[in-house]
Amino acid sequence: MSMFYAATYVLHADGGAAIESHSLTTDDVLWLAKSLWGEAQGASEDSMSAVAHCMIQRWMRWPNAAQRDQLFPTFARFVRAFSEPVNPKKLATGTMAQRERRARIQAATWGEIPKQARWVARRFAEGRSPNPVPLAIDFAATGYLKSKKRPFDVDLEGNAYIFAESDSWPWRGSYVQRIVSSDPDSERPLPLDSSTGLDGDPAPAPEPAPMPEPEIEPDTIEKPKATLGSWGALLAIAVAAGVLLWWRP
Repeated sequence: MSMFYAATYVLHADGGAAIESHSLTTDDVLWLAKSLWGEAQGASEDSMSAVAHCMIQRWMRWPNAAQRDQLFPTFARFVRAFSEPVNPKKLATGTMAQRERRARIQAATWGEIPKQARWVARRFAEGRSPNPVPLAIDFAATGYLKSKKRPFDVDLEGNAYIFAESDSWPWRGSYVQRIVSSDPDSERPLPLDSSTGLDGDPAPAPEPAPMPEPEIEPDTIEKPKATLGSWGALLAIAVAAGVLLWWRP
């Protein structure tokens, strides 16, 4: 049975009244960590936290709450639908390298997820991670949005964020607030059931950033052009071949 973490995330209306609240379970944290691995591996805590906050803000501010509860009754279900690296439908799309990477991420156990992603996911669930994008409800790779000529509000370490006010959807509420329990024990990771294996992690050292997945459409990729150096190499090969044929007995 999944257990709840210390922090509560509360959606507020324009006037400040609370609309709804949620705390994260171990299942939510597991899939969030996998998503952070896929979306922002090697990035700073601020960048990973931005991804996490953007997703929970999009989930909680979904325009139709009844529809949201039917499609994504838990935060984990929403993360798996919204984040490509952990979306099961994406296992059959993209390049071979993309499909293999997504399969590896989705099949990973908690201990196989990079420490940075695990650590940020735990801090987020405990309400201790910063929120650099409090108004964001969507994000994508900056290069991808630029290639599509789509506007965005903030660029943070390769991910571009779109604010609710810049989007055409009628997003609910005004902002999402995180509230940490006043219980002193909430400052420590809460005990978890042994079946999950989600143990506590110290702050990890930064990991090297991976090669990003290609975001360029196939028809926009330019073919390499021949340079003077490459023409010279071809000419030298042709001359050498001619000499060999001329001296052949």
